Amino acid sequence: MARSITEIQEAIRDKVSASVPVRLSSSKTSEWSLWTYVVAVAIHAFELVLDLFRKEMETLTSEATPGTLRWYAEMCRRFQYGDELVYNPDTGMLSYPQTDESKRIIAAVAVSEAATEEGTMAIFVKVAKQEGGKLVELDEAEKRALVNYLDAIRFVGCQVETISSYADDIFYDLTVYHDPLVPEEAVRTAVEDALQDFKTTIDFDGVLYRQRLLDAVMEVDGVVTCKLDGLLRHSYQTDGWVIVETHSTLDAGYFEFAEEEVEGKKCVLNVVSVNELLKNA
Repeated sequence: MARSITEIQEAIRDKVSASVPVRLSSSKTSEWSLWTYVVAVAIHAFELVLDLFRKEMETLTSEATPGTLRWYAEMCRRFQYGDELVYNPDTGMLSYPQTDESKRIIAAVAVSEAATEEGTMAIFVKVAKQEGGKLVELDEAEKRALVNYLDAIRFVGCQVETISSYADDIFYDLTVYHDPLVPEEAVRTAVEDALQDFKTTIDFDGVLYRQRLLDAVMEVDGVVTCKLDGLLRHSYQTDGWVIVETHSTLDAGYFEFAEEEVEGKKCVLNVVSVNELLKNA
């Protein structure tokens, strides 16, 4: 993890002070102190780059390691509907001759390992495609093609169960406090867009985290703070609405917000000037 500029500068000062026979000025504005600051900034920037590189390599390694859950998720995203896999003698693996992004229909995927009804362990793959700006289940032909694709690439002895069902419904009661210099409607539109983008950021484990939803809203320009008074989940497997306290595993692997009334609930988004919040403080 990258050290702070102060930590690096102190390390340089200690090293130099110990190796120089004369007593150096302790003033922060002395020439040698200024040079230690310049060098510390450069080293700090380099260590930040190394952190980003390490994180990227760890992600690529995880995705490239065959047989892991993340690998199955990545292979689902590479599925090209309508194309056939061919054997590549150079790599010894099945792959598509050409990459065609227009045929990659999987927009959301969640992969987990669990026991089946028979008690055997299996890999459960939950997928959805994007249609008309919404995440929806695959049709029968698309699902059958994906099942055949996964059957071809899976490891021998691994049971893979493919699920593509109706999206889980998510209800939120959210109040956003915005900078009064930014128009209310502009903030509302930006928050709604951020929430729509958030739907496709669910990780491969298919878990909805309450805090991450709030983080997505807080990143919107003009938002000062926000309050989530309610977060509920409903799916084809639940009996009514389930409270999401910290996190919740999505039965479908993906979700849609209850923008229209679902089981008596409809999402609520209030946009209020932060002045109103401070006035009542």
